[in-house]
Amino acid sequence: MPNGTSWGKFKMYLILKWLRKLSWLKLPESPEQLVQGSRSNLLKDPTAIGKQFGQVRQEHIVDAVLLLTIWFLGYSLLSDLESSLDLAFSDESNYMFRGLHLSKISIKPEDSPLYSVWYYFLHHIQPNSVLLYYLNWKITTLLPVLLFYLTLRVHKTGFVISLLFSMFLLFAQFNITLWPRVSNFCICFILAGFIVFNIPKDKFNKFYWLSVFTFFISYIRPEFFISFTLSVVAAFYYFFRRVRRIDVVRNVQMMFLVAVTLLVKLFYGFPMFEKGSERVMVAFGQHFVVNKFLRESIWGIDPWTNWEKYFYPVFGYVNSIADVLLSNPKEFYRHFEFNVYWFTTINYAVVKDFLTPYWFFKTDIGLGTSFAVLMMLLLVSYKFIFQKLRNGNFRKLAFEKLAFLIFLIPCILSCLIIFPRQHYNYMINVIVVSTILISIKPILNNLLVRIKFKKLYLYLTLLSISCYVANLKIKSGDYFQSKSLPVKETVNYLNGYHTKINLLGNEDGISVFLKDNFSCISASGKNTDFFGFLNTYSINMIWVTESLLVDKRFAADKVWLDFLLHHERYGFKKHLKSGMEGYLLVKVK
Repeated sequence: MPNGTSWGKFKMYLILKWLRKLSWLKLPESPEQLVQGSRSNLLKDPTAIGKQFGQVRQEHIVDAVLLLTIWFLGYSLLSDLESSLDLAFSDESNYMFRGLHLSKISIKPEDSPLYSVWYYFLHHIQPNSVLLYYLNWKITTLLPVLLFYLTLRVHKTGFVISLLFSMFLLFAQFNITLWPRVSNFCICFILAGFIVFNIPKDKFNKFYWLSVFTFFISYIRPEFFISFTLSVVAAFYYFFRRVRRIDVVRNVQMMFLVAVTLLVKLFYGFPMFEKGSERVMVAFGQHFVVNKFLRESIWGIDPWTNWEKYFYPVFGYVNSIADVLLSNPKEFYRHFEFNVYWFTTINYAVVKDFLTPYWFFKTDIGLGTSFAVLMMLLLVSYKFIFQKLRNGNFRKLAFEKLAFLIFLIPCILSCLIIFPRQHYNYMINVIVVSTILISIKPILNNLLVRIKFKKLYLYLTLLSISCYVANLKIKSGDYFQSKSLPVKETVNYLNGYHTKINLLGNEDGISVFLKDNFSCISASGKNTDFFGFLNTYSINMIWVTESLLVDKRFAADKVWLDFLLHHERYGFKKHLKSGMEGYLLVKVK
C-alpha cells in the first residue's frame, strides 16, 4: 500500500479497479489518485464515487432485466416444441448416443467429443432420451442469444442495439430450425471466447485465452483446430516480443499451454491432421457426390449412402483433400465453383432471415428496409468513421477484428472446400454481425446519446412489451409447420414392446431413443444375401423406410425383394399405423 494512503481509500481503489474490468467507465488508475485531488476528478465532487457506483449498478440491473426478458421470450417461444418438432437421426442422434454411452465407448477426437460430453451431463438432468433431445434443442436455441447479447454489451454496444439484434437472432428461422445442433453449441463457445478476449488488456493474454477457447472448440468442430493454431502463433508472437523482460506468470502460462497440448496429442490425439482420420474425407466425398448429382440431374439414388460408388472412380482411393486436388484438379475445381454458388445463395437466405425476423416482416421489402436504414446510418454518421481514422485508431480496430477473423477462416474454408452447409453459414453470420455491430458501436451509441438514462428504462420497457406481444402470436410450431411427427410416433410405438427385439433399420442412431430391450442392426452390416443376414443376426423386426428401400445393399438383392412381396412366407406380419414413418414387419411367434 503506497505511503500516505489510508486503508479505507486503498480498499476503495481495489473495488474500483475490479469494477473497471466489468465496465467501460473511466475510473482511477492508481490509489494515489484517491489522495491527490489535483489528479482525480472524484475528489472534486464528494458524491462522484457514489454516482459512479450507482451508474454501474444501474447498468448491471438493466442488463440482468434484459437477459431475463430474452430468456422469458425464448421460453415462451419454445413452449410447444415437443408437439411441433419431429425426432431426427444420423448426426444428432449419434452425438447423443456417444454421450449416453460415454463410459462404455471411445470417441475419436474428430467426432465432436465435447458435444457428446455435453449430452452426458445433460442426461443426468433429463434421463428420458426423447425429452433430452428437446431439452438440448431448447438450450441450444436460447443460450447463443443470451451470449450474443453479453458479447455486444461487453464490447460496449448500447442497450437498445444489443437487445434489438438479440431479438433478431432469437426469432431467426435458422436459429430455431437448424440441424444438427452442434453448431449452435459451438457458437456458444465462440461468443464466450469473444467475451473473454475483451477482458485482458495486453495482447499476449488476449491470444493466450483465445488459444484456450479455440482448443476446446476444436473438439466440438474439428476444423477449428486451424483457429487454435492461429491463436497459438499469435500468442507466441506477443510472448517473444517481450522475451527480454522476465515475467514468471507468462512463462508459466506458455509452459502450461505447451504441456497440455503435447499431453493431449500423446494420449488422445488432435481433431485434425491425424493419420487414419476419416471424417473429413467422408464429408468431402458425400458432398462431392451431392453436387455431382445436382449438376448432372441424377435422381432416385441416395448420395449419402452410395457416395463411394461415384466418388472413388473420379479420384481414386485418396486419403486427404490434398490428394484429391492432385488426383483430379478439374473435378475439384468444378466442385469448388459449385460451392461458391451455393455459398452466396445460402448466405443471402441466412442474412435475409437474420435482418427480417419472422415476427417483424416476412416479405422481401423487409430486407430492403433494413438495408436502407443501415446505409442511412452509415451516411449520416460518416464523420465518426473518419474521425476514428484521423485519431489513429484504425490499427486498434483492425486488431480487435483479428479475433473474429480467426474464427471465420475455418468456417469459410469448410464451406468452399466441402459444402456451405446451413449450420456453418449460421456461425459465419453470427460472427460477422457481431463484428459489424462492435465496429460501428460509436455510430449506433451516438444515436442514443441524447436519451437520458432514466428515460432509457421507458424505452426498454416498451421494446420488451412489444416483443412479448409479438411473441404471444408466434410459437415454434409456426417455424416447423409440422402437422404430424411420424418418427416420434414410430419411436413411441416401438417403445410399447417389452420383449427382446432385434430391429433392422437404415435410420442411423435410432437406438438412442429406444428402450434397453431393443438391439438395433444397421443395414450397413449386410454382406450376404438377405436370408443369411436375417438368420445371422436373428432379426425379428424390420423398420421399412424409404432410406432402406433405396439402399444399394438391399435394392439389388432378389431375396430381399421377394421378402417384401411375400413376407408372410418368412413368418413376418405387416404393422402399419397411421402417422408412423414407413411400416414394420414383425416376426410372428
